[in-house]
Amino acid sequence: MNLRPNQHEPDWAHHIVVIHLNAGSETANGHEIYYAIRQDGSGDSESYPFSSRIHHFFDQNSIRACRGLHSCNATEGADNILRWGYGLFWWTRRRSAISASLLETVFITNPGDEDFILDPTNQALVAQCIHQGMDEHVRNRPRSRPR
Repeated sequence: MNLRPNQHEPDWAHHIVVIHLNAGSETANGHEIYYAIRQDGSGDSESYPFSSRIHHFFDQNSIRACRGLHSCNATEGADNILRWGYGLFWWTRRRSAISASLLETVFITNPGDEDFILDPTNQALVAQCIHQGMDEHVRNRPRSRPR
């Protein structure tokens, strides 16, 4: 797994998006989005605006209840790896400069959220929100690398 972020580090790779279904009690519901901050705790110049644009489209399209947009520091120890890490997201933030977002789309343990995400129309809506956020971010950010 240590090599994965390096495989995604070429000039054309700017962002990693990890999409998950959350789990918890049957009453927990909604979406939340985590943006990565660097291993040294400093801010990432693109993870927050990238994640916030996706978050905006989730809210605009009423993708379940909004649980917020949160920062995630990849240096908080083993518990952090289990809670936030989810493989490539954690390793990407710890070992590379690629911006990363972790999208918890719904709580699969909540019957209402489960019904929502199993509906193909809602799956398409979630995908559309992710695409719109990514597209808006790419179109509006300053170009740091040539295409």
